[in-house]
Amino acid sequence: MPGARLIADRLRSENAIAVLNDVVLNQVVVRFGADETAERGDELTRAAIARIQLDGAVFAGGAKWRGREVMRISVISWLTDEAAGVAAADAIVASWRAVQGAPSPWFCCNVRADHFRLSGALFELRPSNLQEPVLNASAGTRSASSTTTGILHLTDVIHQKRAVQHSKGKRAMLIVNPRARRGGGSIDAARQVLVDAGLEIEEMATSKDENASELISRHADHFDIAIVGGGDGTLNNAAAGLAHTGLTLGVLPLGTANDFARTMGIAPDPVKAAEIIAAGHQTTVDLGEVNGHLFFNVASIGFSAELAGELTEHAKKRWGTLGYGIVAARLLMRSRLFTAYVDHDDTTEEIHTMQVSVGNGRHYGGGMTVEETATADDGWLDFYSLEVDHWWRLLRLLPSLRKGTQGQWDDVRAFKTTEVTIRTKRPRPVNTDGELVTWTPAHFRIRPKSVRVFAPRT
Repeated sequence: MPGARLIADRLRSENAIAVLNDVVLNQVVVRFGADETAERGDELTRAAIARIQLDGAVFAGGAKWRGREVMRISVISWLTDEAAGVAAADAIVASWRAVQGAPSPWFCCNVRADHFRLSGALFELRPSNLQEPVLNASAGTRSASSTTTGILHLTDVIHQKRAVQHSKGKRAMLIVNPRARRGGGSIDAARQVLVDAGLEIEEMATSKDENASELISRHADHFDIAIVGGGDGTLNNAAAGLAHTGLTLGVLPLGTANDFARTMGIAPDPVKAAEIIAAGHQTTVDLGEVNGHLFFNVASIGFSAELAGELTEHAKKRWGTLGYGIVAARLLMRSRLFTAYVDHDDTTEEIHTMQVSVGNGRHYGGGMTVEETATADDGWLDFYSLEVDHWWRLLRLLPSLRKGTQGQWDDVRAFKTTEVTIRTKRPRPVNTDGELVTWTPAHFRIRPKSVRVFAPRT
């Protein structure tokens, strides 16, 4: 389309913006910080996308291009003429310039106050233990942050903007997975609770051509809230859209395990869960990421991944959480240790393990616990490796696996980190929240404060 080519030409002329594809039809793939290191370019590209989405003149989402962060622009209407193309490109350039050089709270305010106000919205400054470039609010110069400097995360800005919008009008998209264990039942009572609370509900359906994240991203400008009815796999499917748009998540637990709901203290009864949404209390949670795939609860390699592959939808619906135990017992008898190499915190360890798990939240697998003190907002990934050589020893571990105290055993390796890579001799599937999404080598990292969610007051 002419509009796509015009946008690409305009962006190419701007300092440190690279257009990576030949614009033949309607797609433009953009990277910011083209003159920086690969890692810094990733940071700047994510920052630019967040600022563009916050400014709201155009919408463009993030993507991966040959392992690096990029922004993807889709021109979807032939009515996009020269004037519209110029306006869109100018809006992107303006947002990029704000990120690149002007004194801006989207990077950091080098202040000692715990809170400050911007355009009437209250923002919270959180301490950071990372050494990262920031902008000094008074001078506009870059400096290194310390443990006492307040960092305003980019996602916080988007979420705070959405929170202000909630007071002006509450429109909620409702996405229910009919294949979830209780997804085919009636949720009329839960819906009525939401309507009585003043929410305007519009039901939307995924399709084979559009998953939950894509559906959320496409309609985000028209809604304040995304209510997802399903299990952990359904939430996993919606994670990227929620993180990119800043819509607040409401959870209706309709799945088999509902581990994220348990982590957040959300009742398994859909009506009581709807009451939590209606009450309006929100908190912000982290996401885990593996090879570009986001997850709420845990990612596993080995036994749990094999379990996810063999536990059919029919078994989940018929047996519920008991289905996990039935299939797990069968798999346990034939499980064998495998060799993996774990890169973390400037060390590499060779391990022989039955299962490696990397958790963001607390619960997973229909009753297991990653680590007894873990929360979905603590800023850490919890790693553990089951290095048991006989299946009967794993049976002895089961009470600890349920409590999250397995790290106290000699044949369990456990630690906290923010980034870890797991390599295996042959590719092995990676299970995230019950879905097989990628293969080793698997690069994990924490995505702090990524999604706002309705949760009970604590």
